[in-house]
Amino acid sequence: AQYASYYLGQLYVEQDNYVFATSAFDKAGKLPFNVEIQEEASFNLAKVNFESKKYSQAITSLDRFIREYPASKYIPEANNLLSEAFLNTNDFSRAITFIERIQDKSPRVRAAYQKVTFYKGTEFFNSAQYTNAVQMFDKSLVYRVDAGLETAAQFWKAEALATSRNYTNAIDAYQQVFRTRNTESEYYLKANYGIGYAYYNTRDYPNARIYFKRYVDALEGVQNRLNYDDAILRLADCYYVDKAYATAVSYYQRAIDTNNPNIDYAYFQKGVVRDFQDKSDEAIDALDVVINRFNRSRYYDDAIYKKAQIQLENRDFRASIQGFTRIIENQEQSPFIPYAYESRALAYFNLNELDKAEEDYKIILDTYVTSRVANSALLGLQNTLKLNNKVLEFDQYLAKYKSANPDNQALENIELESAKNLYFSQEYAAAIGALEDYERNYASSPLSSQAKFYRAESHYRLNNSVKALELYYELDREAQVSDIDVVFQRIGELQLKAGDFGEAANYYSRLEKIAVSKRQENDAWTGLLEAYFKLGEYDKMSTYANNIITKGNISQDQVNKAQLYLGKSKYLQGDYDTAIDDFLSTINTAKNSYGAEAQYLLGKIFYQQGNYQESLTTLFEFNEKFSDYDLWLGKAFLLIADNYIALGELFQAKATVNSIIENSNVDEVLTEARTKLTQIETKEEELRQQEMASDSTKMDSTLVQKGGNNE
Repeated sequence: AQYASYYLGQLYVEQDNYVFATSAFDKAGKLPFNVEIQEEASFNLAKVNFESKKYSQAITSLDRFIREYPASKYIPEANNLLSEAFLNTNDFSRAITFIERIQDKSPRVRAAYQKVTFYKGTEFFNSAQYTNAVQMFDKSLVYRVDAGLETAAQFWKAEALATSRNYTNAIDAYQQVFRTRNTESEYYLKANYGIGYAYYNTRDYPNARIYFKRYVDALEGVQNRLNYDDAILRLADCYYVDKAYATAVSYYQRAIDTNNPNIDYAYFQKGVVRDFQDKSDEAIDALDVVINRFNRSRYYDDAIYKKAQIQLENRDFRASIQGFTRIIENQEQSPFIPYAYESRALAYFNLNELDKAEEDYKIILDTYVTSRVANSALLGLQNTLKLNNKVLEFDQYLAKYKSANPDNQALENIELESAKNLYFSQEYAAAIGALEDYERNYASSPLSSQAKFYRAESHYRLNNSVKALELYYELDREAQVSDIDVVFQRIGELQLKAGDFGEAANYYSRLEKIAVSKRQENDAWTGLLEAYFKLGEYDKMSTYANNIITKGNISQDQVNKAQLYLGKSKYLQGDYDTAIDDFLSTINTAKNSYGAEAQYLLGKIFYQQGNYQESLTTLFEFNEKFSDYDLWLGKAFLLIADNYIALGELFQAKATVNSIIENSNVDEVLTEARTKLTQIETKEEELRQQEMASDSTKMDSTLVQKGGNNE
């Protein structure tokens, strides 16, 4: 049996039938009767795995061969094959460990090290482990064999530092990209955009402007203008901050003319700049576009407030009151509400409608006493009460203001800061106790909502989801905390994990409306994407997926997720052609679990369409690209077995399932593999019974014929 399996394996190799050869050599290598044949078969198994591009299995079998046959004449070739296998696998950690153990690294090994450390760095980057990513990119820069890879490593190191808000070191890393003088590299151009943002985020707008302009100018007239739409707006912002208003407006207008995905922002900023130029009518015209055309824009309430402020400054008090009232009555979560009350009170004061002005000032001091406008509201109330002959009422509001805005040395404030310091030191359990004490001791303090917020955050960090949710909902109802955007984001995230997808969608929608940053808006879209996918509301899901892809410009990982979910929704709706396109797009850009899932689902579509060979080809490619992702790797091999069953290749199906059982450590995969093995063995037994019955029938027929001849 050992000899037969070995020579059968060689015959299969000569026919380029690597799948069947693998099973034959595997069987011969496990039989101990002839040690030389066992060694030959074990090496040939590893070699066949390598030549058939099953690099993960090749690494496993080569590593086993080197350990079991350290004196073999095949060891030099095995080492070469193992190094090359590492170059073609996603098992970067093992590759790095293996290569770092080699004392005298050949040029080929150095090239491999430069590559695998770079790939591991990008893997860390995509999973938001930026410190680890920087370390890997530094390792990749130890051996600068490939100039293109050197430029890429410098760039992604800079991106990791910038994303970690380490802008000083990020700027230096971006400068290293320029020092490579590799002007043909895509990263050389992209570094202008990255360093522009690094300077922008450190408020060094003159330098930011230089690099954003280089980037924008380089992409004029180019078809693929990645991040151009965002860069032109940041360039306009830089000119605006530097008070070069005419140039700023020209770039905002260019964004409008090219139908920029963030055209609402361009119109809003154009309105703001026109106001600085004392062109009130043009400012209001631009703001009206946002108000009338983009009522779901995150700049919607900004535009209403800004327009009302312009009208207030122009002494058009009645019109301004309408705008401020619109925010107060219709934008209940807007951060502009206390400002709207303060400005409306001023408008009423100027119209001599003192009772209404007094009412608005009192609302601020009753409800928003810790806001930035509380001080001016106190002064405004003082003047209003004086004119209304109600000066005796002022003392109670002065006392309330003092209580809510204590001197920094006050015991109450010291206790709260002490509790918050525990939170920021990641001593969450201790922070919870200190914050509970604070809330108990200062129950009526306006700062108690801030204490409750940090208590909720501490429970969130400790994964006490039920208690955290309870506190976040209280904060939402009380509407006193300044970080209400974080409250909405946390409720959305926790309800998504809890499976209440409707509630998650509700809070992510609320977050979308008040998002304070581009990243937070993108997080809201990602939450809505997942919630609506789980709810089966694929049209809504697609809207947010497309927002992430076309407007996000925050994270390639989120773009990959959006692309995958577009494919999954089309797959579930039976639109396989569109799903295939989306999965291919995901596979081309995502080298993580999103790409792995897309590769698996692509193979599944071909299987369901009856294209078994195409499905097998797709699934065999899984090893080359996504062998690190055990769940999807296991599912891919289970589907390979299904394809073999459909093709009537039960021997190969059984060998595949046995391989899964031997190598997988994922319980879900192992359970399904054992079930499938039982099904295959049952089917084999049925076929044996059918063959025996057929043979028996033939024998009976022969006997009948012979009996007839004797007669």
